Amino acid sequence: MAAEAPHPMPRPIRARLPLFLAILLLFAVVAPVAAGEFRADDTVSVAAGETIDDDLYAGSQTVTINGTVNGDLSAAAGTVTVAGDVTGSVNVAGGTVDIGGSVGGAVRVAGGTVTIGGSVGRDVVVLGGTVTITQSAAVAGDVAAGVGTLTLAGQVGGDVLAGAGTMEITGGVEGSLDLGVEALTIGPGARIGGDVVYTSDREATIDGSAEIGGETTRRTPQRDPAAGPAFADNPLFSFLGILLGLLVLGWGMLFVRPRFLIGSGEQVRRN
Repeated sequence: MAAEAPHPMPRPIRARLPLFLAILLLFAVVAPVAAGEFRADDTVSVAAGETIDDDLYAGSQTVTINGTVNGDLSAAAGTVTVAGDVTGSVNVAGGTVDIGGSVGGAVRVAGGTVTIGGSVGRDVVVLGGTVTITQSAAVAGDVAAGVGTLTLAGQVGGDVLAGAGTMEITGGVEGSLDLGVEALTIGPGARIGGDVVYTSDREATIDGSAEIGGETTRRTPQRDPAAGPAFADNPLFSFLGILLGLLVLGWGMLFVRPRFLIGSGEQVRRN
């Protein structure tokens, strides 16, 4: 039986901490931009059998990775497909993003439609309209998401911290769930190792065959009903929005003016 508790929101933390953390992480992500391989064209691809022994920065309409990148991949494109191997992290802004290959580091994505079907060695941080972590996906770390619709059918080795309009879980999560949702479904075959804590106006739909190792707690949103969805008050998602917004700004420049930005990067590298 789910317990119910009020969920007060700390205003000072929400106002200041997300921006501070986002700026720190932004510098951590973009600081190495002067080193690496830079590609800009209508289509950027790393063919099967091709290996890039460096970080790759790509600005294009379409970015396709079928080969290997021994480093990080940072890309801005209408469509980004990673079917090969990236030994580092993947930082992507795109309309449609499909991560079906192997990523050794973290995946940080802002996209309209995002599909993760491969293996991720660290965390997944995603801001998107529709996000699907498919049955074939294996995420070693945590998943942090701010999305419209989130479907989790794969395996997550850590915790899931998410804000979503609707969320459905049929896969496995080794850790706990901390969610702000309009509608939550934990379906047949789902396995949660820790607690399930969710903030929502509605009771979750939990299938009788789902396994939950800890406690299930629903928190009632403490807000004006006209103020919007429950997850909007969570400082985690303020942080995600600011971080990914800053990243999108940089990636947007890479997409709109790739030759200018890439040329500047190459000049810095030569100097």
